[in-house]
Amino acid sequence: MLTMQQTTHSVSITNFEFIKSTFPELYRLANEMEYYYSTDHSCALLKARLFAEVWCHQTAQFFNLKLAKNSDLSQKINQLKLSSTVPTYIIDELSLIRTSTNHGVHASQEWEGSWRSVVSCSRTQVKQTLKATFELAQFSYFNLANELGEQAIWQEPVLENTVSNVNLALNGCPQANLAIAEQAYSQLLSIKNQVSTLSNKTNKKAYNTLNKKDLEYWLSRAHSLNASGTWQLYAQAYEQKFLEESKTINAEYCYKQAIKECTTGESYFLYANYLSVIGQPKRAWTFCEESAKHGYHQAIVALQKKHYRSDDSIYNHWVKQGVEYKEINSFTIDAANKLELWLTDKENDLAKKRARTALITAQATQAPGYQYLKAFCDYFGYWGKTPRLNVVSELINTYKNLPGTVYYQTRLFSILKEHTAHRVTAIEIGCVAIKLEKNIKLKAQIQFEIAMLMKEELASCGKVKCSFGLKALIKESAQLGYEKAKQFLKLPVGKALMRDNSFISQTTTFKQVNRQKQKIAKKQAKKANKK
Repeated sequence: MLTMQQTTHSVSITNFEFIKSTFPELYRLANEMEYYYSTDHSCALLKARLFAEVWCHQTAQFFNLKLAKNSDLSQKINQLKLSSTVPTYIIDELSLIRTSTNHGVHASQEWEGSWRSVVSCSRTQVKQTLKATFELAQFSYFNLANELGEQAIWQEPVLENTVSNVNLALNGCPQANLAIAEQAYSQLLSIKNQVSTLSNKTNKKAYNTLNKKDLEYWLSRAHSLNASGTWQLYAQAYEQKFLEESKTINAEYCYKQAIKECTTGESYFLYANYLSVIGQPKRAWTFCEESAKHGYHQAIVALQKKHYRSDDSIYNHWVKQGVEYKEINSFTIDAANKLELWLTDKENDLAKKRARTALITAQATQAPGYQYLKAFCDYFGYWGKTPRLNVVSELINTYKNLPGTVYYQTRLFSILKEHTAHRVTAIEIGCVAIKLEKNIKLKAQIQFEIAMLMKEELASCGKVKCSFGLKALIKESAQLGYEKAKQFLKLPVGKALMRDNSFISQTTTFKQVNRQKQKIAKKQAKKANKK
């Protein structure tokens, strides 16, 4: 029998620490996978495949399923899929691991004087595979082990043992050379982002110079060894002024070379950011869209923010793209949108099914803010449940976790206005709803209801904080045609309120930034750094 020696490797960023005690075997494989991430892609993919195999057996055991003996990974995935015990997104992650590891573990040959094996995988493929295993680990931790806690975000692992990495790099490993170059770049970036990393300016300058030389040396070696991703790192280094540009080789040239070989959309997005900084927003958004088409998450989020509350059709398109490419916030946005569609037409059974399915998916993926949507449905007793009015505090505690492109303010205000204990929060939420609400009639209604809440709060506490004036809200609501506001102004109480000058409004103003002083300060800072 083949026995495997269990070893633990040192990685400075460990993404799988949370499963160490709950799933020790998965943790061991994950630790080895992260160790080989920047040194040997084929080994990293092999460990990822083993991780998926073990995960399938452990999950099947949890659900009392018997996987076929001596079956390959594709058969195991199909069995889990047919059992309907595992969500669709997990099946997709397993399939991604299977296809990526097939390409990576099976080597090809090419003729260069003599035959040699070549691993047919890129750093990007390995990164995607590791992210997929991370999703499997989180599913096991939260759904199978029923552990509590916030869902973490995957971070690129970095080896602590730099010496072993240097040995591999000097022996001609492209990934190891690139890993050391990336480490030097990260150190330079962290120094640049901090005001005073080293107290002594001379030491700081020497440290910067040393890191720049490291970056230049290891990056040139990685580039000569045809490591994938060197053009992108060159572009970033030139952009941050860590390397000196020439007339022909500069950040823009390197970004153009990087996007030629980019398959994930990252280079497109970085180029878009660069164009935005140098004052070319139109070109920047064009490349941002290209990045999003490749499924790059940050680009998808940026486009969602751009079209939120301005163009619903384009916004919904990028939400759909986000779900397709498993951008975590998009699951919450999709669920919120589908829930809103059903609430506007409750007789539509298909819309109801879609909304419920989207909510289940958001909960299964632990998408940010799904707790708010769940509490919202529990409050009204949707899906055949008994209404639970005591979940108001949960709504207040979780609404801030929602992605910034979910429109929840109007419906949350309609709930909170009925609860005296949460009157202050209702006013705060209502003020945001006024700014975002497109429906004029509904906007007028919210304005009047906020005014009445402010009136009650003044009577109760003697003061109230709001973005709008009490009288102005009532007047504008009446001007927009809200009937109750019109009637209120005709009543003696309303007339007395509008004549009452005892209200004292204090407006907080913020001074504008003095741009001229800012420019002078920046110039002085640059001169100080050069000395």
